[in-house]
This record gives sequence, C-alpha cells and structure tokens, in this order.
Amino acid sequence: MKNTPKTKTQLMEELKKLHQRIPELGKLESERKLAEEELKETLEDLERSNKELEQFAYVALHDLQKPLRAVARQN
Repeated sequence: MKNTPKTKTQLMEELKKLHQRIPELGKLESERKLAEEELKETLEDLERSNKELEQFAYVALHDLQKPLRAVARQN
C-alpha cells in the first residue's frame, strides 16, 4: 500500500470513525476497571481464606500432637 496523501474528505471520514469509537472505548475501560476490582476482591478473599486455613492447620496440628506427647511420656 502506497503512502499517498489523503484528501480532506478521507481524513474527515477517518476522524468521524474514530469519534464513533470513543463511547465503545469508554465502555471497555469501565468493564476493565470493574473486572480489576472484582479480581482484587477475589484475591483479598483468597488471602483471608489462606490465613484462616493456616490458623486451622496450626491449631489442628497442636491438638493432634498433644495426645501423642502424652502417650510418648507414658512409654
């Protein structure tokens, strides 16, 4: 494709097409921001769940080790 100069009419048509895309781009940006916020909330939920799981595992391990230590002391 040659790099031929465009006419004023061609430039105006391209500009019109670009202007028509502005609302679409705004909508896409809004959707991206919403998805980003949802992802952030999901990540926070996962981090909270992981902390709770770690705490549960720590307590469960301690609770399971306690009777084993008592048995080990008796032998």
